[in-house]
Amino acid sequence: MDTNINSSPEKSTFVEQEPPVQLKPSTILTYRTIYERCMRNSVQRRQATPDDPVTVTPMDLVEDWLATSGTNKPRYANTERSALIWSLNTLREPGWEEAYTRLRTVAQERNTVFRNKQAETDKRSREPGRMIPENDLRTLLNALTNMGQSGAKAQWWLVAGVASGARPIEWPDAEWIDEEKSVLRIYTAKVKARNAWHKVPPLTFTAEDLDNEVEQLWGARNARGSEMTPTWHEVDFERRISTIDLTEAERAELRAAQFKNGVLLFRDVLIEPEYRTFVRLHMESVRSVMEEEKAKAAAAGQESKSDEKIFSDAYFHPLRHTIWRACKKVFPDQLYSLVDTRSTFSANRKAAMGGASAQHDLGHASYSTSRDHYAPASRAWTRYKNTQKPGPAVGPENAEGVLPGQSTGNPAQSVTHVE
Repeated sequence: MDTNINSSPEKSTFVEQEPPVQLKPSTILTYRTIYERCMRNSVQRRQATPDDPVTVTPMDLVEDWLATSGTNKPRYANTERSALIWSLNTLREPGWEEAYTRLRTVAQERNTVFRNKQAETDKRSREPGRMIPENDLRTLLNALTNMGQSGAKAQWWLVAGVASGARPIEWPDAEWIDEEKSVLRIYTAKVKARNAWHKVPPLTFTAEDLDNEVEQLWGARNARGSEMTPTWHEVDFERRISTIDLTEAERAELRAAQFKNGVLLFRDVLIEPEYRTFVRLHMESVRSVMEEEKAKAAAAGQESKSDEKIFSDAYFHPLRHTIWRACKKVFPDQLYSLVDTRSTFSANRKAAMGGASAQHDLGHASYSTSRDHYAPASRAWTRYKNTQKPGPAVGPENAEGVLPGQSTGNPAQSVTHVE
């Protein structure tokens, strides 16, 4: 097709025939506009002066587009390619078959590359509900024993995560509300209004009570005739804090920040006695690193980063890498992460104490979240599956500092080992 910059649009006339694929008029207009723009660009690339007549073949057009398409966003490049494929097949200028085949081949190659990259990404992505089997956790903890101080910290975190179900980002603010009774208060991630929450006694909010009240007040909740009528959450909240010694300002603060997106601002989680030492060691380690990083910034005259940033840079990412290295050593095709401890807790808690307790302790507003995205009770560790009590089968005779699933009569390597 002979085309020059001064030629009229009629020189490249679309054939009046039924196109291979029925397109909307707006799509056809877009494709024609893209084709004419690509043609003008090809002409300009071959002109020494604006008046020079040039010849642009269909293959020239395709090669020019391939040379520049990488600079466009993928979605727009795909639209341009579709426009050229449609235009070549519609115009059918001499040499169009070869150019058309070239463009279709490139499209298939690029789609294959994209699918391979997507498959690799999916392979690296964490599938929902992935948990750590008990034997795998023991193997991983043993591998970390020989990895120095970072290995010890990773051990503490893994066990603490399995024991509490806390999100990684929730650890800097977690606190013992009653360590003697193994009650850990975990503040829901990204919730900032917490000034008065420390005055709320342990287990003021429990999964069992909440579950019962949902059942009792369901009818009243559905029968609400006005938006001003309190929800069962609000009634329950007022009853629970009515006996707590709070100022009016603190009470108002708690009311204002009671729920965030339907989730309690904190949950009190019962930690099994055998895990208590590891939770304490992990929390002390987190606190120590955070204070050390702040002191370094102050000594250097630098503005301290946010707690979340300090925790992420100085603690989370280094230990995540340590666990990755340990997994590469002992597992041929399996990589576990700190997030998997939360799903492990979910399975064990569901088996031992039921779905309502797991939902509460995980900090979920809906049971469907716990059910659909975390490991089910059927995948719980064996010792939790036959639990007949409303809590884990762990007695006070279990000594602290023993690896999960191991008795004091057969101690394994200490997770506090530091080179």
